[in-house]
Amino acid sequence: MNSLNLVGRVAKEIEVKEVGEKNTKILRNVLAVVDNYDREKTNFIQFTIFGKNAENFEKVVDKGDLVGLMNAELKIDQYENKEGEKRNSIYALASNWQLYRKKKDNGEEGNKKQNDKQKEQQHDSEGDWLTDDDMPF
Repeated sequence: MNSLNLVGRVAKEIEVKEVGEKNTKILRNVLAVVDNYDREKTNFIQFTIFGKNAENFEKVVDKGDLVGLMNAELKIDQYENKEGEKRNSIYALASNWQLYRKKKDNGEEGNKKQNDKQKEQQHDSEGDWLTDDDMPF
């Protein structure tokens, strides 16, 4: 079974692109996850989200927000670079995600955006809508 659960902060600005003939939505980003054994160390883990989940992630999440990726699948893609060397790309393919905490934002415009986003509910791929009352902490 290939199942991965991660909690960390979004490390880059959120950007959704359309790819392929069907214009499939795809979001690629990096999650900064604190190491369990060495709290001074942070692991930067690439992740990908497709489709409606990617669109919802872009609407709700900002760089620096604390999110969870649940039941993600660890993927390893192999390719050759321009020099003909074989390389691996390792990332988490996430189908379920949850926003845990917004990054503190200073500034009037930032606070308005944060308040607007907090009013929206989070969505996972099974269609369940989550509220702050559903959070375990």
